[in-house]
Amino acid sequence: MKIPKNYIPGTNPYKSLPKKPIIESNKKISKKQEKINSEIMSSQERILKLYMKRLQKKEQMMLQNFLMEGHKVGSKIFNNLPKNLKEIITIMNIESLKVLLKNTKNPIKKLYIKFSNWTLNKLFKSLDNSNINQNKKMSKKNTKEQKTKNK
Repeated sequence: MKIPKNYIPGTNPYKSLPKKPIIESNKKISKKQEKINSEIMSSQERILKLYMKRLQKKEQMMLQNFLMEGHKVGSKIFNNLPKNLKEIITIMNIESLKVLLKNTKNPIKKLYIKFSNWTLNKLFKSLDNSNINQNKKMSKKNTKEQKTKNK
């Protein structure tokens, strides 16, 4: 076998080579885009402040890791999160879409944002309904257990 030209000493030359890193362009962001980004960040920070008080330390760490790593709604990691964290993340995404919708003029992008908003609302409602159903099941179990204890 031939050793590739871009062989790095100390590595296995026959393994697939890593892809070249994408060089980030130093594009200047417009003032309007900066304003939109800051508005999104402030709305998301407001939501985080509201909900962080209610979460346990472990859940706070899970949420911070999810946000810092930049995972998306619907990913495997998102699906493995507890329901209350899923709700918080969907609420944050819905708020950011509202800000984008308010500041977008392109009708095609508006349609895309509205569709995304609709799907996130559906997801949020399904999370809510599953929580309600779980609470109903738990209350039914508790009442059945109490009835058997009373007999």
